[in-house]
Parts: sequence; structure tokens; C-alpha cells
Amino acid sequence: MEDARGQATDALAEIVVVERRTRAAVAYRRASAFLILWGALVAIGAGLNQIFSDRSEVIWYGVDAIGLVGTCVIALRRARDGALDRTGWEIIASFFVLGAYGVAWSHLLAPAGHDRLAVFWSTLMMMGYAVAGLWRGPLFAVCGLIGTVLSFTAFFFAGPWLHLWIGAIYAFGFVLGGLWLDRLGAGE
Repeated sequence: MEDARGQATDALAEIVVVERRTRAAVAYRRASAFLILWGALVAIGAGLNQIFSDRSEVIWYGVDAIGLVGTCVIALRRARDGALDRTGWEIIASFFVLGAYGVAWSHLLAPAGHDRLAVFWSTLMMMGYAVAGLWRGPLFAVCGLIGTVLSFTAFFFAGPWLHLWIGAIYAFGFVLGGLWLDRLGAGE
């Protein structure tokens, strides 16, 4: 009798592990399109900012506007297909709250200069990525922490190439991370 209870307990523990892994895989798949979109946009914006530093404000307003529209399109398409549940909407809302927080601080930090703002935004988004890892799966946390370390490294060592380095961090951290998460993820 004890042996049957032990087997049942072990089976339930295995089910819990599989359920947790499945949730993480679905979260990875759902997040990938958003990460790829924002990673590509920010990488392009950083490259343009490197070339046209006197147009920084216009570049980033454009990147943000395109990104917000793209985010809404992806979210609405997923909602229409039934693939966006309450948790998905909470993640999107959290992203917008994080963005609003960043905008508020950007106005206070503006006198610090474009380089410091670039690193601020990079680390803010990477920390959002890392925090998502606490709830949605450890690969988010790994990508976010690596991106944060690379952002600080860029600030101290990239010199005049800082914005290109930040763009590369987004390209690798978000675009390649999004592609990786999509591959690891499970379908709906």
C-alpha cells in the first residue's frame, strides 16, 4: 500500500514539473513576436541614432510609435485568435507601465545626456525581461541579466560606438532571444 502511495506521489510531482515546463514553453512562444519586434526596432533606432545623433528625439519617438502600433497589432491578432489570455494582457499592461516609468525618468535624466539615457533604457528593458523570468520562465531572466551586464559594459568601454553596441544588445537580446524562445516555445 505504501509503495502505491509513493508511486502516486512521484507521478503527481512529475505532472507538476511537466505543467510548469509547458506553461514556460507557451510563455516563451507568446513573448517571441513582441521581443523580435522591439529588438529590431530598437536596433534600427540605435543605428540611426549613431549616424544622426542630432535627430535623436525624432528617431526615438518614431521607434516608439511604430513599436506601440506593432505591439497592439500583435496583441489584437492574438486576442482574436484566442491565444491571449488574462496573463497575456497583464504582461502587455506591465510593458506599458514600464515604458511610462521610463518616459517619466527620461525627462528627469535628459540633462545627463543621450549616452546615459541609452544605457538607462537598455537596462530598464532588460530588467523587465529579467523580472518576467521570475514568473514566466528562467530563460527570460538569463537573457535580461546578460543584456544588463552588456549594457553596463557598453557604457564603460564602447566609447563613441555606444549606441551601436546598445543596438547590438537589443538585436541579440531581443531578436535572437525572441527567435530562440519561439523555437523553444510550445504552440497554443
